[in-house]
Amino acid sequence: MAETAAHLVDPVFPRRPVRQWVLSLPKRLRDHLDDSELQNAVLHSFLRCIEQSPRQARADVQGEGKARLGAVVFIHRFAGLLDAHLHFHAVVVDGVFSGEEAETLRFPEADLTPASQAELAATLRRRIVRLFVRRGRLDRADGDALCACEHGGGFSLDAGVRIEGSDRQGLERLLRYCARPAFVQERLRQIDAEHLVYESPKPGLGGRVSQILTPLELIAMKAHIGVDAESGLAHTVVGTSANVADVTQTAEVRHGEEKTVVLDAGYTGVEKGEDLEDRDIDWPVAAKRSKLKAIPQESQPGSLLRRLESLKASIRSKVEHPFTS
Repeated sequence: MAETAAHLVDPVFPRRPVRQWVLSLPKRLRDHLDDSELQNAVLHSFLRCIEQSPRQARADVQGEGKARLGAVVFIHRFAGLLDAHLHFHAVVVDGVFSGEEAETLRFPEADLTPASQAELAATLRRRIVRLFVRRGRLDRADGDALCACEHGGGFSLDAGVRIEGSDRQGLERLLRYCARPAFVQERLRQIDAEHLVYESPKPGLGGRVSQILTPLELIAMKAHIGVDAESGLAHTVVGTSANVADVTQTAEVRHGEEKTVVLDAGYTGVEKGEDLEDRDIDWPVAAKRSKLKAIPQESQPGSLLRRLESLKASIRSKVEHPFTS
């Protein structure tokens, strides 16, 4: 972290003002960003919007078509309490460079106002929504609804941090913040022999600012795995603490195009989840053992139920295939 920041401050960033831009997408779109091509396309749209904003605001930029910005991007994959939340931090030189030769290079600074930032955010939202629609990750009607939302529709674009070109210590502090690891040792403290608390400087989901863990939960991880039933290939692996309920990770292990999802009994009630209840998906969840025991095996309903459960199990077992030799 410190080495990365020191390297960027001296040989990389010129002595010009920089601004931090932070972009976060709505969860229904963020869930698709495990696709590296889509992630890169979103990042490209993000940087192009930032670059075009100072170009359009400064009519005196010579060679406008060749004016370019300078930026370093950090992709953060977790929120403050270690929950999955991919978002982008871009440290951008606050203006554009224009000119054909080094001797004629000019740097008009950006003039960002609240109105121009709001316009840029709206433009970026439309571009990203169109991108998801073109790639079949979002219905056109849902995209139109996202663009029409009055309060951003779950999109967040922040540009409140600006560092002057002469403030090299401030720039290094900003870069250290952006390059920080997901887990920060200083935020972890021991309450007693059996409990630890991990704290976040900002409220997380539901307003939480801390998470209680046992030492075993801190080191124990559980893998939630999504596997394609036809090919047997694992398409998603999500690691969580061992105490995280399987059903809470359903949206995370899907790739978004499923019509049928076969799950074990730990996912009972999955269809009632807020993120999933409106999806046109069949959810064949394994019956609990107590239900199977309540129906006599020799009865016709019992026989049919066990054959159905055997079929479900044969599909679910494909999750284990990637881990067998």
